[in-house]
Amino acid sequence: MSDDDIDLELHKKKKKIIRTTQESSNDTTMTYYEMLKRLYAMMPEKQQSKVIIPVPNVEPMGSKRTLLVNFVNICKAINSDKLDIQKYIQSELKTETSINIKSHLVCRGRYTSAMFQTVLRSYIKTWVECQACHSLHTSCIRDRNTSLYIMECNSCHATRTITKM
Repeated sequence: MSDDDIDLELHKKKKKIIRTTQESSNDTTMTYYEMLKRLYAMMPEKQQSKVIIPVPNVEPMGSKRTLLVNFVNICKAINSDKLDIQKYIQSELKTETSINIKSHLVCRGRYTSAMFQTVLRSYIKTWVECQACHSLHTSCIRDRNTSLYIMECNSCHATRTITKM
């Protein structure tokens, strides 16, 4: 064997050329990166719709009651039923609650805005937020056959079963 028979140069790998079915008839070839650029150009831009939940506006009502003034605004921002949130706040704070004529939540006891924020965060995490994409755009449907509540995300269309209070 002579030195001429052995080639010691390093060979670079060539990029694979992938043909799509549409372009194979035109005999035009695209590299992987060109196809990737083309795919990103065809995809719609991701729209981040951030849900802003208002800070609970708490006012004392006498010496033994607390009034959550913007209760309706919080319910609309979360896209949840007022009675569900009222029941959850009642069970978490272990107090009696009611909704007055002006749609304010009245709680027996003295509570701060931070207490309501903590309770609302846990409510959102448990019954509103999608576990797959962390979106708050969800809807709750009751399955008539199994009597389970199914939460469906309107953004990524993921579903999961949830328990109701």
